[in-house]
Amino acid sequence: MKIARLLGAFVLTTALPLISLANQAGGTLQGANVHTPRPRATAHPTPTPALPAPQAPHYTTDPQRCVHAGGSANFCAQLKTGKYVSIFWSWSCHGANCGLGGYHVWLAGSPPKAIDSTPVAVIIENTPHSGTCYYVTAYAAPNHAGAESKPSPHICIHATTTVLTVKADVARGYTRQYWVLYSDNNPQIKSFPATKNTPFVVGGTFDSTNQSQVNNFQRAAYSFNLSPLGGNSLFGASFAYDKGPYDSSHSCAQLNRASGSWQSANWISDNGMLNGKFSYSGGTQTWPIDNLLKGWDRSKPFAIFVEEAYGIGPAEFVKSGVVPHSFSCQSFITNPRLLLKVGITE
Repeated sequence: MKIARLLGAFVLTTALPLISLANQAGGTLQGANVHTPRPRATAHPTPTPALPAPQAPHYTTDPQRCVHAGGSANFCAQLKTGKYVSIFWSWSCHGANCGLGGYHVWLAGSPPKAIDSTPVAVIIENTPHSGTCYYVTAYAAPNHAGAESKPSPHICIHATTTVLTVKADVARGYTRQYWVLYSDNNPQIKSFPATKNTPFVVGGTFDSTNQSQVNNFQRAAYSFNLSPLGGNSLFGASFAYDKGPYDSSHSCAQLNRASGSWQSANWISDNGMLNGKFSYSGGTQTWPIDNLLKGWDRSKPFAIFVEEAYGIGPAEFVKSGVVPHSFSCQSFITNPRLLLKVGITE
């Protein structure tokens, strides 16, 4: 009997560890002391820093703007053929990870297509269809560990345009009087001090008696700051002003290039009449000046002046004789401005 009890006790004591081991697979038995191994940490490599994205691209068909953006004169001269458009952009980077290898220029679409790889921030592309969009990425030089940048903002050719209104920042009005006594036929001239008051009257008035004739002429000059254009392409330009309520049914003015001394003079002379005519619509007179602005240096002010229309003057060629009042014609130049159709970035 004693031997049987001892054997039973031995079996019970040796069975307990087996029960504890069996429960480690599906849970911990209450009261058991179980060791759980610590999970191994996953290694995270240091991410490769990406280069900064290029700034919004611009485009132009003007060789001078292309050169100003960084292209060579020979390279940009291709734009003169009218078969290409130049795309350019800016990029800046600060710090140790700025080893630039070049740029990828992408034709946006599905899927996007890389059309060029260049170390210079200006390329020339065949004239694209209206609405064609591009973007740019920067990539690192081979000896620099830098990831390619995120895309720049898109630029869309032709389809993305807006009309930019540029108001005159400098304006001057001029008046000159010519008169003659018929008895001696000796013309007299007087120029009045230029004024800054607006609106200006442009045109001429002819007053005559049996003994004399007095001819008054008014002109106006305006300067415009073109820096708001930036590097965006110009697709159309007009000079515009609002007519006064008592203006005649046709324009009494014509447009000219302004001479260099117009801001200090008391009279402004013809510096080359521009081709084209004013058109009238809804109380606004407009004059196309696309060709004049085509090659203009946008860092310089753009100046024009408005004078009396030929056919009613100018007074320099009038000496004597009675001129009917019906030849008098004046226009009131109100709100002079440039209307510029420009390409913009998205």
